[in-house]
Amino acid sequence: MSSNNELKKQAIELSNLLEIPENEIDLDQDNDGLVELVTDLSDKLANADKPEAPKVQPASKAPYVIAPGKAVTSKRGVLGEGDACEADNFAGGEDTLKNLVKNGFVIKNK
Repeated sequence: MSSNNELKKQAIELSNLLEIPENEIDLDQDNDGLVELVTDLSDKLANADKPEAPKVQPASKAPYVIAPGKAVTSKRGVLGEGDACEADNFAGGEDTLKNLVKNGFVIKNK
């Protein structure tokens, strides 16, 4: 497993490539949080050249659902496209949910 300093450097490099200001990424996390951050930024970079998937209207009445083409590991297990989710489903609670929304893995249900 990479050290926190290595993960922070990777996160900063990836955010620079994605043109995300360094002050908009949360580097004050434990090792697991930094691994998730680097993974999310890497996925974003990999998908940066791909056309965005068409937005589908979620069928669920839940406040949040998993985005099309995405899957997320939660306390309930793996949640796939269209599955309802809420902050309590994630170990990091509201912070994790906000991060998943920000990175396009979870969308707000309207």
